[in-house]
Amino acid sequence: MISGSTRLLAVIGFPVEHSRSPFIHNQFAAQSGADFAYLAFGVTPRTLPDFIAAARTMNIAGFNVTMPLKEAVLPYLDALDETSRLCGSVNTVVNRDGRLFGATTDGAGLVKSLGAREIAGRRVLLLGTGGAARSIAPALYSAGAAVVALSRRDTAMELPGAEVKPWAELNALSGESDVIINCTPLGMRGAADFADFRFLDTFAVNRPGGLLCDIVYNPVDTALMKSARSRGLDTLGGLALLVHQAAESWRMFTGAAAEGIEEMIKKLEKWEEHS
Repeated sequence: MISGSTRLLAVIGFPVEHSRSPFIHNQFAAQSGADFAYLAFGVTPRTLPDFIAAARTMNIAGFNVTMPLKEAVLPYLDALDETSRLCGSVNTVVNRDGRLFGATTDGAGLVKSLGAREIAGRRVLLLGTGGAARSIAPALYSAGAAVVALSRRDTAMELPGAEVKPWAELNALSGESDVIINCTPLGMRGAADFADFRFLDTFAVNRPGGLLCDIVYNPVDTALMKSARSRGLDTLGGLALLVHQAAESWRMFTGAAAEGIEEMIKKLEKWEEHS
């Protein structure tokens, strides 16, 4: 129940109805006993200035940012953390006495979702150079990984923490990598998928037991992940990243660590499987 002392958190974007953030953060609040309520607001680039004004006026404690606002929100913020400044996007905004501080938790979330898997000294291949890759690459680099990102279009672009190479080198570079991470929407429910998975053959032959990560979480078990496992590769799905990056946001919003992360991932897996 929302009371007069309840602090408001939110996720903004368009469309936003599909977001799992309200479920995750409201569960974090319930588990910790913190008096926060988390809502979803459909906000477009046109209505973004109105939301920002409302967030300041209503003293909204913080909000997450999803597509298509991760870059559009930047001019409205008072400060950015170093990673957000480098990658040019944010997914978390904290209201500090009327000043809006932007950060990105995708990279930290991915590193934490790896758990005991060692990343230092590993060669990581990112598929894609969009917002997700731009957030993830600096965190992997800081953790000691050597990162290459594949671009379909602009190989001259700068991507902090990674060397950018053309998508045409996918097969060759798969054989030189220890970890491959799909940072594209390919394989998402309702979207196009990879034309083929032959690059996984090269990966599996040269790195038996190597790790394939997919940031897509709908479906929970993507065709890419199934194909990787059929070749004896280890896999990590997007729900782990989703929950761990949300936990990082929760810590920024409240100053407290999120509880029940692994249980949250299992709940969401069951939810997605039956949705």
